[in-house]
Amino acid sequence: MAPGKALEQLALQKRFLCAESATLRLVVASELQQALAPLRWMDRLPTGLRPLLWLGLPVAGFWFARRTKGPTRWVSAGLGAVRLLLTIRRFLGRSHARSDRSGSAVG
Repeated sequence: MAPGKALEQLALQKRFLCAESATLRLVVASELQQALAPLRWMDRLPTGLRPLLWLGLPVAGFWFARRTKGPTRWVSAGLGAVRLLLTIRRFLGRSHARSDRSGSAVG
């Protein structure tokens, strides 16, 4: 195979992979919107109540998962723990972002 032909083929493969990556990003964004759609009602709640729900609902799910019997118990408990950790991470990230926006800039 000639060096020019190999470079052409690599460039074509790169374009294909970039296009596939862009398509998959759109698919993930769409699926994320569909997954978050059931939580839209929380946007209408008073601001002070939202953090309590974001922390309280995963804890309630974890508690409920621990009360369940059978083989699904471990899966439910694991998912409850993951949800709890992700919620805390999101909550801390938003709090940090708010403090960055409202904090004074040094420089």
